[in-house]
Formats: sequence, structure tokens, C-alpha cells
Amino acid sequence: MSPSKSPGRFVWLIFVLVLLGTACSSALKPPKDPLRARQTERWVAAVTRDAMPGDLIATRRYGEVDDALELGLTRVGVLDAQGRIIEAFGPVVTATLLRDLVHGSHRVVVVRPRFVDDDIRERAGKAAGAYVDQSTSTVGGIGESAAERTAAFALAVYRAVHPPASASARLPIEIPDVGALVFDSGTRF
Repeated sequence: MSPSKSPGRFVWLIFVLVLLGTACSSALKPPKDPLRARQTERWVAAVTRDAMPGDLIATRRYGEVDDALELGLTRVGVLDAQGRIIEAFGPVVTATLLRDLVHGSHRVVVVRPRFVDDDIRERAGKAAGAYVDQSTSTVGGIGESAAERTAAFALAVYRAVHPPASASARLPIEIPDVGALVFDSGTRF
């Protein structure tokens, strides 16, 4: 049947295509280089200057999984003593270099936990790297969603080095509430 004989089907097809186009375009897309490269360099310099091992790094990355979560911040990890971010977003704990993490992020927030002192924070930063390649289920990264798992893991690192350490954050978007804001990149434009 041709579209002229069935205007309802043609209108329906256009409607579905518009909806699909809208859904696909709602995903965050990074700015084009060289703007993205300049932003990345500024953000890396600020985090390198201001962050300390043990600080919590919350991010909103580019990608299908982060887009599906529809949260302002979708992941959180612990900055280790080697300048890597240790996080439990997937089934195993991973380490990501700061530059790679920033380049792949729409927003980066650094938080210094208020529930511990500098010594405990530094110990957490050193201890975080020991969890790399371990299953998230064995290191306290328990949660219903990937976002919950990543927040649970970051706080579990602190409990491992200092059992009384406590904070309540179920999702990465709640991480800024557990400490002092050290850096917030804002969103890329």
C-alpha cells in the first residue's frame, strides 16, 4: 500500500522516526576538538593541582550506559596515590588514568570526604589500587544499579581502612554531600 493510499501509516511512520531521532539525539555528545582538548587540559590541571589521594571523583561520562542512567553524575571512584581513579562501575574494579577519565567525561567533580582525617584519606588512596581487577561483589561494591555499585565501592574503600568511617550516599549524584567540594568542572559546552 502506498503512502498516498494510507496517510495514517505515513503519519505514524514519520512520528516514529521523529521519536527515534529525538531519543538518539538526547545522548550527550562531547564537543569537537580543539575545544574538548582545551577543556580537558584545564580540567586535568585543576584536578592535579587541587585533588589529593583518597579524594572521591564523581563523573558523568559519555556513552550509552551513562546516558541510560539519566543522572547528573553517574560514576564515582577513589583517586589513588598514582593519580588513577579506581572505580567499580562494571563487574570488576578498574583503574583509569586521570587524563583519560577527564577526556571521556561531560562533568568532573572532586570531593574530599569530611568523615575522615588526612591520614585516613591518604590510606584510602593507597589502598584503592589494591582492588583493581577484583570482582565488585567481593569489595563492597554492592548495589542494584551500576551507579549504586560505584558509590558503594568508593565508600567501602574507606570502611576497609577505617571501619568507623561512615557516609550515606547511595548514588554518585549524592557524593558531593559527603564532603567538601574541591573541584567542579561544570558541564562541557
